Amino acid sequence: FPDVILKGESPDYGKAEWFCEVVLKSHQARTDFLRVDFPKEHHFGFHNHMIIDGKTWIIPHDSEYEEFGSALGWGGTLDEAAEMATEAAKSLKGDGVYFDDHVLEKAEAEIEKGKSVGL
Repeated sequence: FPDVILKGESPDYGKAEWFCEVVLKSHQARTDFLRVDFPKEHHFGFHNHMIIDGKTWIIPHDSEYEEFGSALGWGGTLDEAAEMATEAAKSLKGDGVYFDDHVLEKAEAEIEKGKSVGL
C-alpha cells in the first residue's frame, strides 16, 4: 500500500481503519511547472513531480486535467481520516491550487445512499 499511494513512504498508520484523500488541482499544472510548498508533517501523493534543491515541482501534463495529486489522511474513524486529509490540503501552497472542501461530505452522503439500498 505505501509503495503505491505514498511513493515508498511508510508512515505509522497506527490502528487506522479509514483512509481519505482530497484531490488537489491547479489550472497551472495543465501547461506549466507548478512549485508547491507544504509542511513535512503532512502526507501527499503527487503525480509527475520532481524535487530540485529541496523544492517540489509538479511537471505539466499538457491535458485538460488539473489534478496533480492528493492530500492524504487516515485514522480510526472516518472523521479522523477526513480531518487529517483536509488539514493537509489546506496546508499546501502553490499558484492556483484548489480543492473541493466538501468532497468528503459528498462521499459520506454517497455512503449513506448505498446503505439505504443495502450496500
